[in-house]
Amino acid sequence: MKQFFFRIFLAIWIILPITGAVTMLTGKLFQHTGWLAQPTDFEANMVAKVVEDINSIQSNDPAEITQQILARHVLDMEQMMQIYVVSPSGKDILHRKLPTYVEQRLSGRLSNKLFDGGYRIVSMTTTHQGYKVIGHKMPYPLVRMVFQPKIRFVLWSVMILVSAFVTWRLATFIVAPLRMLREASVQVASGNLDIRVANAVANRSDDIALLAQDFDTMTHKIESLLSAQQRLMRDVSHELRSPLARLQAMISIANQQQNKQPIDLARVQFELEKLDDLIGDILQYSRIDTMQGITKQRTDLVDLISVICEGAEIEAACDIQRIKINAPRQLITLVDAKLLGSAIENILRNALKFSPLDAFINITLSHRSDTISIVIEDSGSGAPEDCLEHLFSPFYQVDNGVKPSQSGSGVGLSIALRAVELHQGKIFAENLKPQGLKVSILLPHST
Repeated sequence: MKQFFFRIFLAIWIILPITGAVTMLTGKLFQHTGWLAQPTDFEANMVAKVVEDINSIQSNDPAEITQQILARHVLDMEQMMQIYVVSPSGKDILHRKLPTYVEQRLSGRLSNKLFDGGYRIVSMTTTHQGYKVIGHKMPYPLVRMVFQPKIRFVLWSVMILVSAFVTWRLATFIVAPLRMLREASVQVASGNLDIRVANAVANRSDDIALLAQDFDTMTHKIESLLSAQQRLMRDVSHELRSPLARLQAMISIANQQQNKQPIDLARVQFELEKLDDLIGDILQYSRIDTMQGITKQRTDLVDLISVICEGAEIEAACDIQRIKINAPRQLITLVDAKLLGSAIENILRNALKFSPLDAFINITLSHRSDTISIVIEDSGSGAPEDCLEHLFSPFYQVDNGVKPSQSGSGVGLSIALRAVELHQGKIFAENLKPQGLKVSILLPHST
């Protein structure tokens, strides 16, 4: 806003002096041309009268001629006209300095060009005594030009043209990038998400440049979302097809057997449960991925984590207590308990699944100033370093030797990531030494 204010403010104050200067120059141009200064019969008659009176003087005495001429005529009419009477010696009888182009005309060196001043010479006559009488018009006063209809029209035209040009340049400066943004938005609407506009206005630092940067950010985000959606659809199709293909294979094998062995119902039940779990995870991820806000309530995170750990150990059929909790007696903060509990539960499931049966899982809950930290450490094989940043992508699984029957849907950590993001928090994973994986959740602490 400030940038545009100063540009428009400066444009107005640039238009005014430029318009005034160009108008003055135009006036000067007309002032020094013959368009307004064409000699009139009245002026020519005045010069002719001086010539006639000098010729009528019988004396050849320069002093007497000068005296009689000055007594009969006004040779210096200031801004109107000057009548120069040059004696045979080449001097004006009033001792005035002759204009350059008059001297050039006397010497025969003046051309008849428009701007050489020759149009100001009303007439030039030589008397029989050798005197040269020159009528010389003065420049047309600028103030009086305003009252000349044809000059007034020209001056107004110049003012309008100059102001229109400067205004057009300002409008182009503002509108051109907006037109470019509009064309880019049309291309985005037609499906071209590769279009970028910020580089085209890289030399600007105003609101339009910020708008272009936001536009590029928006298109990049849309492109990423669409790519993620397409990738998700492919992954969902693949994950759903796998258990269905196994079921179809078992039915096909059973039908091909001659003795018609009964189908392994336990295996069918397992595949159906796995398919049901997969569909449940996909629905949960789809629901949480489209959430824009959450409802927070005062929750004791120590109690929440304890309940989740008990359920996870029961689900994993642990013979001993494998999850150790390091936490204060109480830590109350504002969270969506169901959503955050789902995130922690998914991380714990992975930790139990990928750790040896006799290994422990450590959960550390702490807070410092305005940040709460939840750290879950397992004793599994970890993940390759180049895979850590992809662990939270939907359906991403690390090939770490886990049996297919123990593998999950690959959606759990994606649900955890989205749940933490909805709490304005952060989640990341890192390998432990000599082995194991550490997942850290950082949440803002508010009571």
